Amino acid sequence: MKTVLNRSVLFKLFLVSWFLLSPVLTPISQQSGMGYGADTVHAASYYTYGDRTESFSQSGTRSRTRTVTIPDIYDVNSIRAEYKDSSGNWRTHSNVTASYDITGDKLTINVENRGSTSQYADRDSYYDSRKYRKSASDHRESSSNSFPSSVNYSSNGYSGRLSKSGSSSVKSGSAADSRTETDSKSGHDRTHLACRGSTDEDGNFSGKMRTKNTSYNGTPSSVSYNSGGYSGTLRETRTKSSSFGSNVSGDSCGDPSRTHTYGETWTTYYSGTVSKPDTRVWEQDYSGTIYKGGTSYRNYEYAYRVFIDYERNVDPIMNLQSGLDKQRVADFEGFNYINVDGNIYDQDEDNANRAPSNSHFDVNIKAEILGTGYSKTKTVREPTSSEAFNINFDLFNMNIENGEYTVKVTASDGRGGTDTGSFNIKIRDSLFDNQHVLIDDFVQFLYTVEDIENDKIIKEQFIFGHDPKHFEYSDRAIGDERVERVEPYEQRYKGIIPEDNQWLDEPFDSFNRVGHYEIQGKAQDEPKPDPNFEEFNYFSNNTPSMNIYVHRKPVADIEAYVNYQNEVMVIDRSLDWDRYSKGQRGIEVKDFYYKRESSSTWLSGKPDTLDHNRDWEIRVDVEDFQGEPNTDTAKVEVVGTFPNVPPMADFIYCRSFPTTSGDCEDEPFYVGDTMSVKSRAFDDDLDPLDVTYEVIDPNGDVIESKEYRGLFDYSKASFEFDVPEIAGEYQIVQTVDDGNFSNCGTCEMRQTFDVEELSISGNVGHTDKWKAVHEKMDNPSDVFYSGEKFLVDSVVTDHLIDNVTVTLNGEQLTGNMLTIKKDMLSSHPNYYNEIYDYTMSDPEQRLKYEDVTFTFEATWENGVIRSDVVTVEVIDSAINVYDLHRTK
Repeated sequence: MKTVLNRSVLFKLFLVSWFLLSPVLTPISQQSGMGYGADTVHAASYYTYGDRTESFSQSGTRSRTRTVTIPDIYDVNSIRAEYKDSSGNWRTHSNVTASYDITGDKLTINVENRGSTSQYADRDSYYDSRKYRKSASDHRESSSNSFPSSVNYSSNGYSGRLSKSGSSSVKSGSAADSRTETDSKSGHDRTHLACRGSTDEDGNFSGKMRTKNTSYNGTPSSVSYNSGGYSGTLRETRTKSSSFGSNVSGDSCGDPSRTHTYGETWTTYYSGTVSKPDTRVWEQDYSGTIYKGGTSYRNYEYAYRVFIDYERNVDPIMNLQSGLDKQRVADFEGFNYINVDGNIYDQDEDNANRAPSNSHFDVNIKAEILGTGYSKTKTVREPTSSEAFNINFDLFNMNIENGEYTVKVTASDGRGGTDTGSFNIKIRDSLFDNQHVLIDDFVQFLYTVEDIENDKIIKEQFIFGHDPKHFEYSDRAIGDERVERVEPYEQRYKGIIPEDNQWLDEPFDSFNRVGHYEIQGKAQDEPKPDPNFEEFNYFSNNTPSMNIYVHRKPVADIEAYVNYQNEVMVIDRSLDWDRYSKGQRGIEVKDFYYKRESSSTWLSGKPDTLDHNRDWEIRVDVEDFQGEPNTDTAKVEVVGTFPNVPPMADFIYCRSFPTTSGDCEDEPFYVGDTMSVKSRAFDDDLDPLDVTYEVIDPNGDVIESKEYRGLFDYSKASFEFDVPEIAGEYQIVQTVDDGNFSNCGTCEMRQTFDVEELSISGNVGHTDKWKAVHEKMDNPSDVFYSGEKFLVDSVVTDHLIDNVTVTLNGEQLTGNMLTIKKDMLSSHPNYYNEIYDYTMSDPEQRLKYEDVTFTFEATWENGVIRSDVVTVEVIDSAINVYDLHRTK
């Protein structure tokens, strides 16, 4: 809001000024922890001193250096060194000297012995466990190729560890092996007949062929094999037999010397795998160095003590300018800077005689906005007298939430000396016209005043017009008998403000009465600081009005208890007096939540009943018509003797869930399908449940596991999984646990379902015309002529499918491969098409008289692909069959 005013004044001076007013919500800041005020710095009246001793243990090094940290060191007054002689006594000598260097709080000490070795050194004996050494080797053998990387070895007082030398090797024997061997054995079953009878009185012989003896040599079903170190069992693979003779037993015979043999002979063949064991002996060489101890003597060694007397550093003195906590800071042009101004003085720098080697040091000023991660550092060069510094933060380049922050400022001289201070600021977003402000909230008005002639601005004034009746129940105030609530729910005073429509030299920093406020501002310049020219001190025009509305925070107020019927009763007293007649007694938005007291998860809604013997919390969140929120929480202790009941495991599984019903259609499932598992577990006690799942495939392997902890909404224990390409019976196991039952009959549900395979079956056939030709030629159905049309069809598993294709592959007379791929036409689950190419009828490009393959491929929507290959034979040319040769 900007108002420009042109006025004529004496001496033809013109005043053009404008005044910008914009309120910003921000609390009052408070300064703390710093010496605000004048920039005067007082020098320290005294200095303090310290001492330190540094010991250097025995070493063969004559010159030694060490750096130590002494936080408050400023300078070294004196330093001296002692050495340790061969008798263990500490002595001084002019050849043993010490020096130093100071960098900040780091003191570097240098000590050395410039004398003869024997005069200032100590020498002693010690046991050296590795005084003597020599090389050694060893050899190890094993039935397996497994040797440790190193082995212990000792000999004649020497000991140590030997490491592998080279790789292991086979000393003797051979590796395990197996091979296939065969064998055969012969067998027979023979029956020997002889003529048996008698001679009559006339000398005539009469008899019959009778069994004289039998001979049987059988063959076993398996034989043992043992040869060349290989052994095993050979199993019968086949038997070849033959018969001889005939069975004439009982036939008549007239010659007593007659014999006859009949039977069967056979050969049984055997085969099997025989093996021989691993007989290898491995060997490994080891080598290394072994040691034997003895007495050794150290070289001349040096031990020192250094004594330092030092002067302590004096802290710098920092003064921050007064009023830093009064800064008006907001995300508004011209007010977007947080300024840190002050003066710094280093007392050590002021005393030139104290400065070591006449050196000077800088002081670093660090300002940090605590809790935001933002900080800035500025270096002041050698502040031998009071030096001013400035650090600023630009809100436009930062991401800081609204709120109150502490700015901490630390001055450090790099030698451990510091001085600190802090101040508070509050940051709020800018308010614009027609914004709402809470009663008693702090308000910050941002305004700028400019004068094109750069005249001095001597006065800024504000006027507030107040309408207290803009909101309902504006006549309520703290102290009334009917008013129970206090800040920030109610105003401290009622009625019109005493300053209504009066020009004030300072704007309000808060409002203690509700209502509508119309605010304007103006500024007065001073062209010449002379009382005789006061009549030319002009005010600017008033700024345009800004309107803000001061209201009360809504009241969130509930009580809760459980009645004798175990019903949860909530008494809701929530309201907002500003718009009491609207909505829910002035509340526009109201939401209830509840949870077990020990839980961190709030459940939405107002419960009807709660679990016994537990402590619960019920919360209400409200928001008034101005958008201001509030919340209240009531504790509920539910006591009773009702026993806890076990939870119930329950779930359904589907390929996809219906939208209106929780039940699943009885449909087959196929490999590759995505399965959905929906939990219907419940617990009558409303205890939080732990729900776990396992999905087990037909091989007994767990292919999916899920775990859900502490669920109040049991339906959230639902998930999906992809069925692998393994057909068979699957199991889904759900287990629930409310923490009160380690095992129960209803805590587990196990369901099984079958997964079917997806398949495609292809076929290649003839047209009716060519089928008749082939039948006339008495050809099988799988032979074709090059040049006839191929009719292709297939049947797929009746499941949601993406596409079906067929691909012909056959070699032509030219040697080229003829490949034709076509999409199958659908009459799901049947698919069909035809394949023909003119080159099949060309005598020079026709298909060779050999096999041609047709690959049928189906891709289902779940991503599974299956194929079937059909092979047919091309036996002639269609042209030859019809004798349609052409003369070229």
